Amino acid sequence: MLSDKLEEGLTKATLDVLASAGLDGFSVRFRDNGIWHTYSDYGRRRIQYGERCLRHFLRGGSFYLRCMENFARARHLETPQQKVALVVLEECAHAYVSGHFGNGEKHGEKFLAALSRFYDSFFDVVFEHVKELTMDDVGHEDAKQKKVYLYECPECGRRFHRKRRIIKQRVSCGRCDSVYNPRYGLVFKGDLST
Repeated sequence: MLSDKLEEGLTKATLDVLASAGLDGFSVRFRDNGIWHTYSDYGRRRIQYGERCLRHFLRGGSFYLRCMENFARARHLETPQQKVALVVLEECAHAYVSGHFGNGEKHGEKFLAALSRFYDSFFDVVFEHVKELTMDDVGHEDAKQKKVYLYECPECGRRFHRKRRIIKQRVSCGRCDSVYNPRYGLVFKGDLST
C-alpha cells in the first residue's frame, strides 16, 4: 500500500511540472497490488504510477528505463529518490511530447529533447518533493509467494524469469531470432519461488 506522503509528493511534483509546461487538466493515479506499469496517457490526461515500479527504485534496484539508453545524465543518479524524480520527469516528458507531436514519438529525438529540458528545469523541484521518501512509503510486498520460473536460451545463455510455466506454447529467445525458431527454444532450468 502506498503512503499518503508518497502519493501527495508525487502528485504535487507531477502537476507542478505539467502546469509549468502548459499542460493543465491532468490527474495522477496510483496503482497498488503489485502493478508495475507506470505510464502517461495524454488522451485521458492522466499519469499513472505503479507500486512495484516505485518500490523497485526506492529499494535501490537496478535503474533502467527505456529512455535511459540515450539519456547519459541519468547514469549519474545515485540515490533512489533521484531515480524516482527522473521517473516523474520521464512521464511528464511523455505527456508533453504526446500533446505536441502525437503518440508516435515514444523515445525519439523530440522526447529526449523534452526530457533534457524538463531535467534541466525541474529536477530540483521534483527532487524536493521526493527526497524524504523511503521504502516504508511504498509498503511491503505481499506475503503471498509469487511463482518464478527460470528458462535459458541454449544458444546465447540468456536467462528469462517468467511468472508462468511454458507448457503448450512454444517460446524462443528473441535476442537470437526475432520470430519463433525451435533452435533457440527456451529450456526450463528450475522453479525460483522456493
